[in-house]
Amino acid sequence: MIIISTIFTQTNDNLLSPRNNLTVRSFTVKKSDRIIIKMACGELACNFFYTTTKNKRNHPERLQLRKYCPGCRVHSVFKETKK
Repeated sequence: MIIISTIFTQTNDNLLSPRNNLTVRSFTVKKSDRIIIKMACGELACNFFYTTTKNKRNHPERLQLRKYCPGCRVHSVFKETKK
C-alpha cells in the first residue's frame, strides 16, 4: 500500500515538473450547416407546427411536406416558416 501511494505521488510530481512542456492548442469549430426550422400547417384555422432540421447548403429553398395535422385531423401540406 505504501509503495503504490509513493509511486502515485511521484507520478503527480512528474506531471507538474517544468520539463513537461504541455502546449495548449485551440481549434476553431466550423459552424454547422444544419439549421432548425419551423413547419406550420397550411390551413388558416389551424396553428399547429412541427420543428425539424435541414441542411441549408443542400436545400436552400423552402421545404414543403405532407404531414398529419392533429388540429385539422387530416394530412395537409406543412410549409417552412421563420423560426
